[in-house]
Amino acid sequence: MEQLHNKHNKKVEETDSTKDIETGRASTTSRRGFLAGAGATLASLVLGDEPEANESVPEPAEWADIVPDPVNSKEQGSLVLVDDIMRQSIPVPDPEQILGADTGLIISKRFHRFWLFKDGKLLRTGPVGTAMTSAGLSTPEGKFNITRQEGEDYSSREFPASDPEKPNMAWASFFESRRGIAFHGSPNFRTFTNPDTKVQKTYLYLDSSHGCVNALKSDADLVQQTLGIGSTVVVLP
Repeated sequence: MEQLHNKHNKKVEETDSTKDIETGRASTTSRRGFLAGAGATLASLVLGDEPEANESVPEPAEWADIVPDPVNSKEQGSLVLVDDIMRQSIPVPDPEQILGADTGLIISKRFHRFWLFKDGKLLRTGPVGTAMTSAGLSTPEGKFNITRQEGEDYSSREFPASDPEKPNMAWASFFESRRGIAFHGSPNFRTFTNPDTKVQKTYLYLDSSHGCVNALKSDADLVQQTLGIGSTVVVLP
């Protein structure tokens, strides 16, 4: 779903593209196109098997005593530094315990972070934003499966991008189709360049979506390279 937009930081210059905070890349695999995804979604509707959370999944026990850094509690819509989100040390979740599989995607709303696994190995962890609950919106929690995937140029049909040249749902992997919830690259991540030092820093408009999981475009791309239709997605509180 499309994201709510906030005012730009006027003291710095915005670049056209986001900066990938990770340097590792996985080998490219075939992407599922619109027809395959649409077919899977149509089959689900015909069969009455509407994708939705089929079970509640608790956080790892080792997270119980961890208090999220203050950046995670800032006002929704605030511009926060991605480095601040990623600074806190959090034990890597066990994919078999959380996903029930060795390959899939785990998302934590509380820590604003995701973990991508393949064959039991962690490929990447990165920052995410979720729904603006202060506006009565929500990102569903539980265990899901990817039902459809779209390409780099995809934008929300319900909330079209204000600038057609900047799609608002790049590399979308839909995992809950009743509301059109997906993990996707989002314009709520912005990279700014300091005009004096030329140093670039990436920020996130915190929790500003209509329900989707906002990610860096490069991270959403890697998720599609790694996961396909049917892959498991778990959204933790």
